[in-house]
Amino acid sequence: MNQQSKGKETPVDRNALAWLRGKTGVPFIDANMIELRESGFMSNRGRQNVASFLAKDLELDWRIGAEWFESALLDYDPCSNYGNWQYVAGVGNDPRTSRQFNPIKQAKDYDSQGDYVKHWIPDLKNFPTNRIQSPWLMNSQEWDQHLRSSTKEDKENKTGQKDDYPRRPILEQQTWKKHYQRR
Repeated sequence: MNQQSKGKETPVDRNALAWLRGKTGVPFIDANMIELRESGFMSNRGRQNVASFLAKDLELDWRIGAEWFESALLDYDPCSNYGNWQYVAGVGNDPRTSRQFNPIKQAKDYDSQGDYVKHWIPDLKNFPTNRIQSPWLMNSQEWDQHLRSSTKEDKENKTGQKDDYPRRPILEQQTWKKHYQRR
């Protein structure tokens, strides 16, 4: 640490924090991040999606994700971890910058009924299947109705706190839109 930076904290990007906390507003990404935080595990498909989202969609330094995985994964392996992060970010031995996962398409392909999302994000458990992967497309009245019915049924939610799952995603890519209506 050099003298100039000694005692100063590096500001953490708001989007990086949302990604780390599973609060991006993109349910498939968030469910994977919550699973990692709570269980120490994430499927390979999930790892690829959250890595692509961090590096390609949010355009953040891939090393943020690599370091988080290093601290959170139970099956952490330095070679696999850093190699896979470099691969997804498009740096290292295979630097293709066009490699990017579409989280809406991936969610529709691998969690079409939303069971995985509903398991890890109970606040969304009563959201309709056709909106579980893109709930921001619902109007405020629909959102509130489904959220109320979810939290009312959630016996674990005895804190009385209002839901804090994001109403809108921290970003929305044009390429996602063609997959909104797809089942």
